[in-house]
Amino acid sequence: AAFFLVVVVAITVPVFSGRFKSATQVLVTPEPSTTPSAPPSLSPSLAPSSKGFMDVIDAVKDITPRDIFLDPSSPQFKAAEFMADLDPFGIRPVSDAYFLRRYALVTFYYATNGDNWTLCGRDAVLCTGSKYNWLSDTNECNWEGIFCEENNMLKLILGVGITSKLGLSGTIPEEIGFLTTLSAIILIESRQVSGGGIGGTIPSSFSRLRDLETIQLNSNSLRGTIHDEWLANATMLSVLILHDNEFDGTINTRIASLPSLLKLKLNLNMFTGTIPSEFGSVTSLNSLDLGKNNLTGSVPANLYNVGTLEFLYLDENRLTGSIPPNVGNLTQLNAFELQNNGFTGTIPSTLAKAQTLKKVFLHNNNFVGVMPDEICNALVTDNMILGHITVL
Repeated sequence: AAFFLVVVVAITVPVFSGRFKSATQVLVTPEPSTTPSAPPSLSPSLAPSSKGFMDVIDAVKDITPRDIFLDPSSPQFKAAEFMADLDPFGIRPVSDAYFLRRYALVTFYYATNGDNWTLCGRDAVLCTGSKYNWLSDTNECNWEGIFCEENNMLKLILGVGITSKLGLSGTIPEEIGFLTTLSAIILIESRQVSGGGIGGTIPSSFSRLRDLETIQLNSNSLRGTIHDEWLANATMLSVLILHDNEFDGTINTRIASLPSLLKLKLNLNMFTGTIPSEFGSVTSLNSLDLGKNNLTGSVPANLYNVGTLEFLYLDENRLTGSIPPNVGNLTQLNAFELQNNGFTGTIPSTLAKAQTLKKVFLHNNNFVGVMPDEICNALVTDNMILGHITVL
């Protein structure tokens, strides 16, 4: 019996070691498959409620890509979870006419770190007056900073009044493009309070907001350039205020083609290049502020022909050239600031044609001659010429 067992062992070991080829016993490693692996599944296990969560994903696919819902920490996942299972106002069906609006605002809340707002957040200090905290059990038109008429959302305003120093941070999500009835979006933050305010870039989905009249996003940390894609449909835009951010590159000439533009503030950024000559064709422009950038070259002569200008700020750049006599065409001018540049030549007396002129800041340039009497006589006691103008 012992001899028999030895024989068995001797035969069995080679079979499992692969030394003897056997159709029934040799282990064969399969060839690697050339077929791509299936993408990760948005399985119900990721979502609090499989059907409700998947319904949200399908409803928002025009803007929100499906793969973003694989990240439970994303604002979009949190918003979908809220809409599918957690909304204290009731679970709104995706067929509801205002479903996308509420989803967009909930996504905005999470994208700007709403749980860390100093007030009016879900668990923050209660809002005052007639408005309610965000994500509360009421129509979103009643949340602080949301303004609606006949249940159509017209304005999103945060950083003004009681929401000043709110603590906005994070980014503006692409889902803002679902708010197609917006006429104004105003998001202002103090960098000192929030550690930088809202960062990132302006979403390309702004191109969906065809009714926008006012964009005011100053005092944040927005960066990048101003792209054609979100200016393309801004035919109603009259106020564009982006000062005190981190925008760079050249100033997009498409801005000058906005037919309703009245006020443009791009100061305190990092724009380079020259001032687009196209601004000389914006006959409706009331206020232009390009100060405190890195602009070079001379001021386009046709800019001084925009007779509607009341405020012209080009200070603290690297601009050169002289002030031409046709500056006298700016007859409505109230403030004229060119200080801290490299301008040369004389100061034309035609500047005095602006009977409403109150501020003329021309110091720290390379002007020659003296300030013309016509300008000095035009400035009454409550107006000013600031700084010393060198006479060479």
